[in-house]
Amino acid sequence: MYSTHGMATSGDADAMDASRRGSDSEDAFEDARASDGHGVAGGANPARSDEEECDMDCLVRDANGTDVRERVGEESPDSTARGERGGGEGAKSPAAALSSLEIPVHFQCPITMELMQDPVMIATGHTYDRPAIQRWWDQGHRTCPVTGARLRHLELIPNHAIRTAITAWAPADVSALRPLASLQQKAAVEILRQSSDIAAFAGGVSTSAPEQGASEDAMQDASTDHPVYTIADGHDEIVWGVDTTPTTLFSASADKTIRAWDIASRRCVQVLEEHTRPVLCLAVCVKHDKLFSGSYDCTVRVWNLTTYRRITSLPGHTDAVRALQVYNDTTLYTASYDHTIRAYDIESLTLLKVLRGHTGPVRTLVSVNDYIFSGSYDKRVCVWPGFSREVGPSAGSDLVKTLKGHRGAVRALACYPRQQARGSARAIGPFVFSGSDDTNVRVWNAETLECVHELKGHTDNVRVLTVDARYLYSGSWDKKIRVWDLENFSCKHVITGHTEAVLALCVMGGHLVSGSYDTTVRFWGVQPDTEFECVGVFKAHDDAVRVLTSAGRSASTVFSGSYDGSIGFWRLPIEDPRNWTPNKSVANGWV
Repeated sequence: MYSTHGMATSGDADAMDASRRGSDSEDAFEDARASDGHGVAGGANPARSDEEECDMDCLVRDANGTDVRERVGEESPDSTARGERGGGEGAKSPAAALSSLEIPVHFQCPITMELMQDPVMIATGHTYDRPAIQRWWDQGHRTCPVTGARLRHLELIPNHAIRTAITAWAPADVSALRPLASLQQKAAVEILRQSSDIAAFAGGVSTSAPEQGASEDAMQDASTDHPVYTIADGHDEIVWGVDTTPTTLFSASADKTIRAWDIASRRCVQVLEEHTRPVLCLAVCVKHDKLFSGSYDCTVRVWNLTTYRRITSLPGHTDAVRALQVYNDTTLYTASYDHTIRAYDIESLTLLKVLRGHTGPVRTLVSVNDYIFSGSYDKRVCVWPGFSREVGPSAGSDLVKTLKGHRGAVRALACYPRQQARGSARAIGPFVFSGSDDTNVRVWNAETLECVHELKGHTDNVRVLTVDARYLYSGSWDKKIRVWDLENFSCKHVITGHTEAVLALCVMGGHLVSGSYDTTVRFWGVQPDTEFECVGVFKAHDDAVRVLTSAGRSASTVFSGSYDGSIGFWRLPIEDPRNWTPNKSVANGWV
């Protein structure tokens, strides 16, 4: 990875500074880190072996390739011991009992040749005892000890079938398997309030991390079985994009892969490997059971959401595909650095139209009011009709209007549909918001397509925008988040706390969530009783937090992707720290 605290090296810092202030046509800093020469470590990977082609949820096999589940029901030579479990005066010690047994080969770790106590699968599908394979990797090896195949990732997946089989076979005095290893063993968490009456609580805020190997129960939220946070390692490079269904999180990375994560268990269930260069963006269409991914390889890949199998590849772009937008569950729009946007029918995957109008790389897309809005490094926002197979691409002109006014690259767009204002009969919207390197945010009426406000206040590039029912939030390289009232567009508040650029914003569960180059994920209250207070600071990623998403504004978990390749699962801080007893607070490591 690039830095342990989200800061670039001196060489990268120069590139960053140049890109932040001197480049309108390219996000040079990020693009350099995502390119094959800088963003993908180790150059090209060798061809995968046959063993590596197996899925992570394939049949559990031992070192000899035999399906263990076919053996689970077989009777072992010592199966009579099952009826004689228990201690007694003549009970042997575990070591003695184990030495007197003939351990089936499929229960032995291929490295130590001893009974596995914590069996885990690696990328090739082979199973090892966790401490043994971890030692192998700690020695610098990145290959499978049995096959010698180079591993594409170093994820360890508990082999529940082997554990069950060992438990059924082994006598009670030797079957004390290690508990499943915690997914989260490195994050430190602070939960704090900026209110003065918490300053002296429990002697202030502790920044110490939980003890290594601490029980996962120690990090459980009081009202749920899920841990408050989980950091899951898997990707080898920057996570560029995340998207989610109600049950599955998808992450796209510069390591050329897409990972599918089961939200309930917080574990990777599939690795999608078809792209040949970094994957930059994702979009989900649940109605048609499809996942779309855009990449530096100039293609859009289409995947089945249920089977994770690739359906097809959509060629046509001549440069990186940087943004994807699903419109009305009927049309996919793809935006590229080749200055064009392409519209596809989602059901048939046929090309409807190639949209030309930008003179620079297209960076971002949103849809509202039957229009598609695209933001580009050419400093403009273009408005396009919402095509569909039924309406057809011939309805209206291709380019509805070009929205001019920004003096720098447009990197962020957000939209707000027409809604009734809170506490008033007056309707507001629809709006489209654009954030630019010129440090300003422009507000466009999505019906008249005219600029109605220019929001000034940031002192550096505006990098990210998000909106809820009352406010527009803008995050900037100036390390601040500005809160804009949607009724009069005055600056309601300036949120400070991050020590580096704000890269990601997400609204959910009455909270604003922010991710930054300072490696932290922060929760800010937006309800009247906690308005704009920092109610949670999560320190877990080893590098910048690049992207955030959730399953919706009413969800209780937010997901983050980092420059260090890890994925974060964060639960809302649902309790006021001032109401916690000292024992609970200290035991959970929260304050």
